[in-house]
Amino acid sequence: TPFGALSYVAALKDDGYLFSANAGNVKTPDVIGEWKGENGFRDSSPQGHDMKLLNGAKVVGGRLVTDVPMAVGEVKFDCDYAIREATYDMYVTPSADAKTGGVFAKASYCSVADVVRIDVVDGCWELLWLTERWGRETRRGPKLEPRRTRLTVTIKDGFVRFYVDGREVTSPRGPVKLAVSPEARDDFYRSVNVLFGASTPHPGFNFPGTCESLRFTSKAIVP
Repeated sequence: TPFGALSYVAALKDDGYLFSANAGNVKTPDVIGEWKGENGFRDSSPQGHDMKLLNGAKVVGGRLVTDVPMAVGEVKFDCDYAIREATYDMYVTPSADAKTGGVFAKASYCSVADVVRIDVVDGCWELLWLTERWGRETRRGPKLEPRRTRLTVTIKDGFVRFYVDGREVTSPRGPVKLAVSPEARDDFYRSVNVLFGASTPHPGFNFPGTCESLRFTSKAIVP
């Protein structure tokens, strides 16, 4: 694999999800968060963690617009439960001339940069797994079309899968192996640090289009 044998060992089943003794016996909610433009990206789940609109991000016509540098929607909180698996399901509409940018990221928020991202590269959707310890791995998806598009990321058993309009982006290498740096495991699996409308809060990585909704559940559900 691109990461080598060490990273594969780090992606064993349940690695990290049960890493913390602090997770205790608190039941993991089925829906960890749901944010829709129609209600200003407030969390409509019982958890109540509203999305913060930062650096000029705004809601226009029930959609998130991040058309200025560093604009992004952010959700960040610690969990008192273990997240064994996850689905991030979102609806977005790219602009007709979209070539580069980003739309989503789930990361640790300790100092180690372990992150799952959905980027726009050369006019195509691309899943990126970036880890400070072992490097990067990508899966290039189909070309963007200027229409409402469903993007889904699932995490389960140490693997990340990416779907565009319900079809998995596949590779002869198989799904991306989730090789989390040991320093970041507890943080990555027991905290929510999600960006929407951009894949990193830096110029050039905001989404060329609009974002409608994001739903985060605690089961890996094939769309």
